Amino acid sequence: MQKNGVSETKTLEISDWQQELALFTEADINKPAWKNSYKVDSGANKLLYTAKEADLRVQKITINFANEGQVKQIAISTQSTNLLYHTTENLLFVADSAYRIEKHQKVLLLGANDYLINGKF
Repeated sequence: MQKNGVSETKTLEISDWQQELALFTEADINKPAWKNSYKVDSGANKLLYTAKEADLRVQKITINFANEGQVKQIAISTQSTNLLYHTTENLLFVADSAYRIEKHQKVLLLGANDYLINGKF
């Protein structure tokens, strides 16, 4: 883990993977209200969802597939803004291997913080 450039390394046994990867599952764009809110592009072994509106929390999802059609990697970019804060997140999940969470948060009166979490399994 890294906060504002200061690193800390720990070996942990994750007991609740649902909670650990909640930021990934919260980036669900499969809601009826957002049916026409994302542009979908596909290519060889790749699927890309891009928000058509700047105020949507999930701005981009990229899914890369292995040659066998299995999901190899998922990358998600999110943003959230209101009068008190602005947050951006870049999430990366590599199947059967690792995940990465990068977060930049700027809170009125409290300043900015940058977080980086790398997890391996």
